[in-house]
Amino acid sequence: MEDNSWSGLTIRGKTYDGWAIKGDATCRKGTREGENLNKYYCGGYTSFFGIGSVNAYVEKTTISEGGNIGKTYKYVIWNIYDENKNFVETRCLGDPDEFDKKQAEAFEREMLKWS
Repeated sequence: MEDNSWSGLTIRGKTYDGWAIKGDATCRKGTREGENLNKYYCGGYTSFFGIGSVNAYVEKTTISEGGNIGKTYKYVIWNIYDENKNFVETRCLGDPDEFDKKQAEAFEREMLKWS
């Protein structure tokens, strides 16, 4: 985790075991039910007027020993850090493309209500 004066704490641009973190990847202290006030929660998704958007996901493309490019895997993540900013765990929340698709469909349904 690093402190960026513009966006606050972030894990943006980091790579762990070949998994690259994509997106804003901002961090915040625990504030929601089930979270811990002393821990930091990084990534996940944000919600604005009930419509969510992916804040961070990890991505890794497999490459064979012969150099053939394989499948690319992506997962929306929550990284959790303790009060000293030491890594605790990662929670995978699903495929970011599927998440974005569902959010776009929800947005379209909401717009139809207002038309």
